[in-house]
Amino acid sequence: KNHSLRIGYISPDFRQHAAAYFFTPLLRDANRNDFKIYAYFTGKADHITQRFKKMPDVWRDMHGKSSRQVAKQIFDDRIDILVDLSGHSQNNCLPVLGYRPAPVQISGIGYINTTGLSTVDYFLTDTTCCPNVGDQLNFREKLLKLDGCHLCFAPEILRSIKAEGCDTPAKTNGYVTYGCFNNFAKVTDDMLLMWRNILESVPSKLVIKNKTCSVESGQNIIRERFRRIGGNPEKLELRPFSPDYLAQYRDIDIALDTSPYCGGLTTCDALYMGVPVISLKGHSHGSRYGETILKAAGLPELISDGQRAYVSKAVQLGRQADKLNELHNNLPKMIRISPLMDNKTYMADMENKFKQIWDYYCKV
Repeated sequence: KNHSLRIGYISPDFRQHAAAYFFTPLLRDANRNDFKIYAYFTGKADHITQRFKKMPDVWRDMHGKSSRQVAKQIFDDRIDILVDLSGHSQNNCLPVLGYRPAPVQISGIGYINTTGLSTVDYFLTDTTCCPNVGDQLNFREKLLKLDGCHLCFAPEILRSIKAEGCDTPAKTNGYVTYGCFNNFAKVTDDMLLMWRNILESVPSKLVIKNKTCSVESGQNIIRERFRRIGGNPEKLELRPFSPDYLAQYRDIDIALDTSPYCGGLTTCDALYMGVPVISLKGHSHGSRYGETILKAAGLPELISDGQRAYVSKAVQLGRQADKLNELHNNLPKMIRISPLMDNKTYMADMENKFKQIWDYYCKV
């Protein structure tokens, strides 16, 4: 019990990957007096991997190893708490956790739902994403709730661009440019109907940018779906995915989040670039991502309780030129000093939870 806890983080995504924007504090900012940090990387390395590699006390490159071999390495390293960062996502590490190489095992951050495994003890969440006692019924694991957002946005090692405040595009354009850069698979017909209602209520257009827009057939599907719910496809500007997508947030006045599958990185990216995001909160861990991120960013007024409120907030903000311009000028600085990017407080909260669950394990 009275030793530095060995925390192991396992993931195929210590590389250029959406989830990796939330990994840096875990590997870099631990209290080294109380914790020793191990990282087990099962993916294929890239230039970002080389940066992650310098952060933990011990780095294990496990690419090409079997799940059994990875589990044996973790066991031999005498890891106390193993944290899986990929859940059921692509090339995940859940078969490793099936061997239970560590006495306490956690999953979270890289996936929005339960692993369903009896060998995973806890699921990492927060009191906003899972506020109710009944939320536990959706998880095989016991919920491990942070008081603040369970995501800490740390983009600095993955990108060079640093956002600065600037005037909103509407000031020059004379109309509002809404935008959604989320994966289009998250866009339901209900979502399209809300977007139609927004676009009909204020002089505006909607920029949709994602991989679906990278092919003509994908663009045709989007236009046809929008036409089917009574929308005017001429109000849509469809842009293919491109490496400079972050800079294109400078063309957007207001970002529109998806529901019930909210954006994570896309929401953080928009805020980081000075673009306010309207989000619709749902009734599950994954559908409350927008809510927990916006609360941590200090923007609870952009959270909607229902579809009508979502449309109303998007329209009202579009009509408030001065407020919109103020947000665009102040958001980049505001986000950088907000709890959403406060790695020290985040890690202190996380490490307190680690100590609590380890004490509980030792007692039981």
